[in-house]
Amino acid sequence: MNTRFSSSRRTLLIAAAAAIALPVRMAAAAPASDGRALLEAFLARAKGGEGTFRQQTRDRNGNVTGSAEGRFVFLRPGAFDWSYTKPYSQQIVSDGKTLWIYDEDLMQVTVRPIGEGLDATPAAVLFGSGRIPEDWGVESAERVLTLTPPEAVGGFERIVIRFSAEGVPATLELSDSFGQTTTVEFPGFAAAVPPADRFAFKVPEGVDVVEASF
Repeated sequence: MNTRFSSSRRTLLIAAAAAIALPVRMAAAAPASDGRALLEAFLARAKGGEGTFRQQTRDRNGNVTGSAEGRFVFLRPGAFDWSYTKPYSQQIVSDGKTLWIYDEDLMQVTVRPIGEGLDATPAAVLFGSGRIPEDWGVESAERVLTLTPPEAVGGFERIVIRFSAEGVPATLELSDSFGQTTTVEFPGFAAAVPPADRFAFKVPEGVDVVEASF
C-alpha cells in the first residue's frame, strides 16, 4: 500500500475533485460580490477547463504537514484529471463513472467506482448537478462562501471558497475532522472544453492494478 496516502487518500481525492472545477475565469464578473452569487454564476457558465494548482496542508496547530503542486483538466459533470507533479508524481483520473489513482513511483493503479460516491461528496457541488445540497449550511459574505454539510462528508466538515476582486475563485480551503486544513490556490487557468475521451485512463504496461470500493 502507498504509505504516503494510506491515511489521507480519500481526503486528497475529494480536495482534488472539489478544487478542479473552481477557477473558471468568467467572461464578466458576477453582478454581485456575494459569495453564493459568484459561485452560482460559475456553475451556470463553467463546462470545462485546465490549469495549475498549489496545495498545502496544515495541522490544527498551523504547522505545514504537506505541500504539492501540479496540473488539472476537468469536464463537467464528473470527468477530471488531477495530476501532482511535485514533490512526487501521482495522477487521479475520473471519467464520471470510474476513478483511477496512479502512483508512478509505486507502479500501482487503484481503481474504484465513483458515480454514486461522487454524489455523496463536496465534489457533487461542482461535478454533479451543479447545485449546493439543500441540507448543507451556507454562509455567504463579500467574495467568500462557506459550505457546511450536516455531518462530515468524506472527512470534511467545512469548505470555504474565496473569490478575487474580479469575481474569480482564488482559493479553496477544506477543513477535515482531524483538525487539518488543506488550501488549494490556482495561479493558472484556461477555459476549455476537453473531449470526453480525454478522461479514459489507460493502465500503463507492467503496473499493478488494485480494485477497491469507494
